Amino acid sequence: MRASRHEHVGEVFLKARALLGREREAYLDQVCAGDAEFRADVESLLAADSQKTNTFLREAPGIPASPLTTQPQLCEGQRVGQYVIQREIGSGGMGTVFEALQERPRRRVALKVLRHGFASAAVLRRFEYESQVLAMLRHPAIAQVYEAGIHESPSGKVPYFAMEFVPNALPIHEFCRTRAFEVCSRLELFVKICDAVEHAHRNGVIHRDLNSTAQSCYPNTSGFDGGRCRVVTVL
Repeated sequence: MRASRHEHVGEVFLKARALLGREREAYLDQVCAGDAEFRADVESLLAADSQKTNTFLREAPGIPASPLTTQPQLCEGQRVGQYVIQREIGSGGMGTVFEALQERPRRRVALKVLRHGFASAAVLRRFEYESQVLAMLRHPAIAQVYEAGIHESPSGKVPYFAMEFVPNALPIHEFCRTRAFEVCSRLELFVKICDAVEHAHRNGVIHRDLNSTAQSCYPNTSGFDGGRCRVVTVL
């Protein structure tokens, strides 16, 4: 899905979510203007949002994490969508993050490829819903999500999303330690994180695993105090 269309679907979804019954139907009739594919995208997000239990990226009950959910095996030069893998940045419980090269527009991105096994219909619907919401967040301390998609690998469908790549960034605790930040400088960074989290909360995104590895930091000027550093939070 193109970035502009991706964002438009998300905007319509958020407005439609606040409406009920005939009012929602009338709104969709008006804004979708006979575009059946566009309406289907919006309605799929509404259906996922209506689920009472949050199954996004969780293992199905009774299914072990291994071997049904395994880390993606991707090497330098392999392609995922329009992205070419350059190197692995890190991995965790949900998947692996790679530095990758996007072809159009040509730029470096951080590409998160989720574990094999997170590809049930319910998970894919929830993944689409979450990526739509995250892509709409606009804050200097939140990594921008560019695109989400499904990679057709030999072992099955693997969800991925591309987001802003921050070169030479360090986890915030390492950044503070290597620069011997005093309390005041650390608090300046902390305020930036709180502002980013508040922005996410106002837009319906709750970070349930907020820790020092979720924030990266780098100086955006020649200065090294907390006020002259940019914090990037990955939601």
